[in-house]
Amino acid sequence: MACSFAWPKLTALTCHHPPHPPTGSPLRRPPPAAAHLRLVPPLFVLPSLRDWVQLVIRFSSMHGVKQPRNPWSDGPEHIAQCPIKSNKNYTQEIVLTDEVGTLWWHAHSDWSRATVHGAIIIKPKGVNYPYRPLPDPDEKTIIIASWYNGNVEDEFEKARNLLGPAPSDAYTINGHAGNCFRDCEANVSVISVESSKTYLLHIVNAVLNEEMFFAIDDHNLTVVAMDGAYVAPITFPYIMLGPGNTMDVLLTTKNESTTNYYMAAGYYHSGGPDPLTLSATALLQYKSDAVMPTCSADFLPTHEDFDKAENFTNSIKSKDPQVVPPMTPGRQYVIEIAAYGPNTFNPPCIKSGKCNDSLEYNATFPHNQSEYGPTLHGNNVILLEYGDVVDIVFQGTSRGAETHPMHVHGYSFFLLGRNYSTFNNNSLINTVNPPVLNTVSVPTNGWAAIRFKADNPGKISCISLKKNRTPKKRRPSSLVELVDPILKNVIGGIYFPIQCRDHVHQTRLIHSTHPNMHCKSKKMVTVNGMFPGPEMVVYKNQGENVSIFVNVYNEVHNEEEPLGITIHWHGVKQPGNPWSDGPEYITQCPIKFNMSFTHEIIFSDEVGTVWWHAHSNWSRATVHGAVIIKPRQGTNYPYDPHPLKGDERTICHWYIIYILHFYIIYGLIFHDFHVAANRTIIQVESNKTYLLHIVNAVLNQEIFFAIANHTLRVVAMDGAYVEPIDSDYIMFGPGNTMDVLVTTNQSNGSYYMAASYYSSRTVKTSTATALLQHETPSNPSCPTDLLPAHSDTDKAKSFTDKIKSKDEQHVQDQTVRYIIGISTYRGPPIHSSLSNISFVRPNATTILNASISNVYNTNYPMDPSQYPNPVFSGTNVILVDYGAIVEIVFESHRPEAHPMHVHGHSFFVIGRGYNETFNRTTGPASYNTTYPSLLNTVSVLNQGWAAIRFTANNPGVWFIHCHLERHATWGMATALIVKEGNNASMQRSPIMPPC
Repeated sequence: MACSFAWPKLTALTCHHPPHPPTGSPLRRPPPAAAHLRLVPPLFVLPSLRDWVQLVIRFSSMHGVKQPRNPWSDGPEHIAQCPIKSNKNYTQEIVLTDEVGTLWWHAHSDWSRATVHGAIIIKPKGVNYPYRPLPDPDEKTIIIASWYNGNVEDEFEKARNLLGPAPSDAYTINGHAGNCFRDCEANVSVISVESSKTYLLHIVNAVLNEEMFFAIDDHNLTVVAMDGAYVAPITFPYIMLGPGNTMDVLLTTKNESTTNYYMAAGYYHSGGPDPLTLSATALLQYKSDAVMPTCSADFLPTHEDFDKAENFTNSIKSKDPQVVPPMTPGRQYVIEIAAYGPNTFNPPCIKSGKCNDSLEYNATFPHNQSEYGPTLHGNNVILLEYGDVVDIVFQGTSRGAETHPMHVHGYSFFLLGRNYSTFNNNSLINTVNPPVLNTVSVPTNGWAAIRFKADNPGKISCISLKKNRTPKKRRPSSLVELVDPILKNVIGGIYFPIQCRDHVHQTRLIHSTHPNMHCKSKKMVTVNGMFPGPEMVVYKNQGENVSIFVNVYNEVHNEEEPLGITIHWHGVKQPGNPWSDGPEYITQCPIKFNMSFTHEIIFSDEVGTVWWHAHSNWSRATVHGAVIIKPRQGTNYPYDPHPLKGDERTICHWYIIYILHFYIIYGLIFHDFHVAANRTIIQVESNKTYLLHIVNAVLNQEIFFAIANHTLRVVAMDGAYVEPIDSDYIMFGPGNTMDVLVTTNQSNGSYYMAASYYSSRTVKTSTATALLQHETPSNPSCPTDLLPAHSDTDKAKSFTDKIKSKDEQHVQDQTVRYIIGISTYRGPPIHSSLSNISFVRPNATTILNASISNVYNTNYPMDPSQYPNPVFSGTNVILVDYGAIVEIVFESHRPEAHPMHVHGHSFFVIGRGYNETFNRTTGPASYNTTYPSLLNTVSVLNQGWAAIRFTANNPGVWFIHCHLERHATWGMATALIVKEGNNASMQRSPIMPPC
């Protein structure tokens, strides 16, 4: 789905084609608070004729957009949402269905729509407009609006205090009042045209309080659409439209012209000041050097011209005959309109201005005003059954002797009739070709009857457009930086665009080719065409929560089988937000080809380095990148020596093919001891301290890493600070991250850095190398003893045992303990298990969304002895109460290491054992609860055990699995479900990818 804009430097919108919603389907879930997105009008959307289009944008109200099942993004304050407060933000999903032509967006708070508004233009995709003549591609937008010399909010206060607002000081066309009828020189809007062409004008009446005439001197206007629906074409020398109405108008220019022409907009009202002092003018310019016309508005109807207003309005009919359903018995509402009653609606808000979620509305809205006496104030609403066919008759009264443009949110309606009289059931109505509108002008002391089918669940608002409020402008609450490696040889596919705009990242997944990778080239899935993927850098202080929003688009097209994708934010706890955690069929279904999903990533107490990666099949082999969390400017890292500002390096170890064949560092193999290959060079200066952000993104092995002749100081691991340790090497498992200081205190030259696997088993693979290069390069020999031997368990254990927390911890005693046995069976078939259960994920829903007992069961064994051999398959999960102190002892039953990862939590590693099973008596006696390391992924070494403990204070569903991809694939996994409680609950679900 392509989206384009008329202005440059705009954040791209997400567009995709979701399935058509089933008839009678329930409300969509409300979206999360979301990203800051700047948009300058007009907004162009190019849907196919029957396509649905979804746009993720930030506005108050999308006028004329029906928003099927999605009232959450409709916008009227205290009806569908509370106002967006200062320094806050909200993402609205705009669902376009059968709308065509011109709509608009505007603020829906106080009177701020006077200046906060813009056009939405919906164009056919790949087909022509259904009217003739076809317009020139150069379409024009005209927005008529109000201008107040003073503060618009002051006018709002006058109206609210029943003093009555003064008329606007002027009207504007595209932001300018024009140079006619003014005491001062005013700017004039110019619309340039060429002779003998037909132009399509998109016209919006954004005026606050008046219906408007609009005309172009000596030119006819042909109306072809109104309020987002086609009409039978009508040609007039003028048009008349109420506040909120939009029109698509064809303008055919003269064959040849030596002059320019004025266009003008003036209000229609049965009384008031001389319109010449208020009318806006603009210029239809044939040539820049053409003769300027004399200021005149003779071509515009006078502001009291009732006959011309009625003649035009009554000419609007639908383009095609309509099938108007009969009204459901008992569903006619005759609503009197009065400026001071009789039924005054109060928005559900308490005096503090906060939304009162507990406030109930009153569903006893009268069918006829005679049911009520004097004016009352209340939250009276119309309550309908799904599928009702509703008639609403708006009846003007002498208590509001003016026209009223009445707008219904969430629907277009048939305008059955209107007249200057009192409505009765014998009044004539048109059910053959009534226009389809969303805003109808109710005549002074007259009536207008509309009909629609109530097939859009939610709270809608039916309001006069002579009132309205605005969200405050925001500034970002955190700084976000994006490091964007350069992509070459993109050949197209799926995408995860990451672009930085305040808190918004857009992420594209693409197929790309990387030449000479281990002397080979291949097509693979990447993010934004980058391998490794782009880094995200977040600035935050400890104790501060920051949300980042990432729009993930899947454009990977595989002709054999389309690739679904999910993204996991590894090491990010996501408090209350499992919806964006990412493991497929645990918290979400895969994002299908040509669809998208917006993740909200909530950073809480994480520091240093975490990372993101795909969580679908083995696609994280190439779909991944680092996330760097830095202290805000003005604060330093809490360790010495401080790294040189700006001199931080990211090293990611990636395994790029499924067969255990070779490793790479930062996307290149460098030298590998056996073949000539590209190398990565990290350029440094002598006698400085650098901070390395190191990620182990290898699929299936733990890794040793070292730099020749340099000491590595580990200061953080898995997003938490550790007591600094100095070592010649580091060892970490798949999924672990480390922050490492290296001081370049060696002589000038080049030094190898190397990465290779640790395993008690022999694995055919090679060592990846790169260069740490000082100012004066050298040509070092490939080292042979830089790394420990791949089976050196003593070195692995020695390093692992050194990892301790930076500060003393207060680890609480457990309230529940699970001892989980880890096993792999060579089969056939091959399978892995936790506590003799080989985990089976759902494939038609997710555990997070499941509410039926046959999707998962909570009969999880506290000890593997409860489920002796043989292994069985099942979707068994661990269910714990909120606040439980959970201890899990992972016990390996085979001679290989297992990096066990827990989503949604960090945990204390309180004990380990090597080459032994966990002793239920002596094991707990050896626990370290004073300075345990705080990790999210723990390596359970060969036939040993590791005990972890954490507080279950994050409601939701959280995946637990071995981070060796082959083991997770074979079933070495389960899920942890933390109940809500103690005023802690999950966020409301966003609109999730369909299964």
